[in-house]
Amino acid sequence: MPRRILTIAVLLAGVPAGGISAADLDDALAAIKAVKREGAGNPAAAAAWKDVVKQGAPALPSVLAAFDGVDATVANWLRAAVDAIAENEQKAGQKLPLDKLETFVKDTKRDPRARTIALDLLMQADPAAKERLLSGMLDDPAAGVRRAAVAHALEKLELLADSAVDKAAYTRLLAAVRDVDQVELIAKRLKGSGAEPDLIAHFGFVTKWLVCGPFDNKGLKGFTAPPPAEDAKWKEFAMIHPRGMVDLYTAFGKAKGLNKEGKKDAVHAFARVDLESASEKSAQIRVGSQNAIKIYLNGKEVFSRDEYHHGTRMDQHVAAVTLKQGLNQIIVNVCQDDMTYDWTFPWAFQLRVTDAIGTPIPLKQTSATAAIPVPPAPEPKKEPMK
Repeated sequence: MPRRILTIAVLLAGVPAGGISAADLDDALAAIKAVKREGAGNPAAAAAWKDVVKQGAPALPSVLAAFDGVDATVANWLRAAVDAIAENEQKAGQKLPLDKLETFVKDTKRDPRARTIALDLLMQADPAAKERLLSGMLDDPAAGVRRAAVAHALEKLELLADSAVDKAAYTRLLAAVRDVDQVELIAKRLKGSGAEPDLIAHFGFVTKWLVCGPFDNKGLKGFTAPPPAEDAKWKEFAMIHPRGMVDLYTAFGKAKGLNKEGKKDAVHAFARVDLESASEKSAQIRVGSQNAIKIYLNGKEVFSRDEYHHGTRMDQHVAAVTLKQGLNQIIVNVCQDDMTYDWTFPWAFQLRVTDAIGTPIPLKQTSATAAIPVPPAPEPKKEPMK
C-alpha cells in the first residue's frame, strides 16, 4: 500500500460511523475509482473515502465489489477503506458481516485481490472458517486464496513431520502450489523421502532456445537494437538449470563477452522461442534477470527494463499479453554492461509463459527441438571490488 494512502487510513480511521444512502455510497466509490496514477482526482477521492469509512461495516460488501476491474492505484484506496472500517468496528466491539464476507469469498467471479482481503477478514473473525473454506480451495483461481488453502494443507501435513512423509499427499499438494516458497518446502519434504520432483516442468520454464549474438553493447546501445531477422545466424541452445536459468556465457562458448585481456565487454544477445497455442488466450510472459531486458511477442515490444544489476528473482518482470491461435514468437534481448565487479558478471535469464496466477500454459514448442542440454560452464575470471 502506498505510504500516502496508508497515511490517510491512519489519520481517518477514527471517523465516527454515520450511515449514507446506497446511492451516496455508490457515488463515493465512483469518486475513489476515478483516481489516476498521476494523482488526478485525489481531493475528491479523499472526501469520498471519508464518507465510505463513516458507513462502517455495512459498506464492506460494496467496497470489496468495487475492486472489480480497477488498477493498483484505486485498489490501494479501496484496501485502505476496508482496513479502516475493520479497525473501527474492532475498536467499537462491533461484528463484521461474516455471512456476506463468506458469500463474497466463495464468488470466484469477483476480483482476486478483494476475495483474498475478504478471506483474511473472515478467518480473523471466525477461526472455524479456515477448515470450512480452505479445504476446498486448493484450485482456487485467486492466487491469495489458493496460497492460504495450500498453507492450511501444509499445516496439517507438517504435524506429521516426525513420522514418514506422505509422498502421495505432498505430490498432490505440489500440483496445486504456485508460490516459490511453498513449492520449495514441498520439494524439500519430497526429496527427503527419496522423491525427485521436476520443478522445471512444474514452473514451466522454457529451456530450449534459439540464440543469436553476442553483439556490441558499448554505450549500452544494444538495448534499442532491433531483433535479428529469422534468417539470421540463430543457433540452438538448451540448458538444464533448477530454476530455468539460461546462461548466455555458456550459450556462446568462447565468445563470452570477454576481451583479449580477459575483462568483460559490454555485450547483448537475443534469445528466441516459437510456441504454438491451440487457441487465442490471455497470458503472462514472466522473466527473471539482473540484466537489462526487452521482450517482444510476435514482433511487438511488450516489456522493457533498461536497468542493470538490480538483482534477480523469479517472475520479477511480467508482461500481460494475448497469445494468438497458432504460432507465437517470443524474442528476448538480454543486455550486459562492462562493469567487472563480482556481482555484475551474471548474464542470464529465465522465462516462462503462464496464466494470471502462475500456472504454466500448455504450448507446443516448434523451435530448438533438437537442442541438447549442456552443463553450466565455469564462471569467467572476476575482478574484486575495489
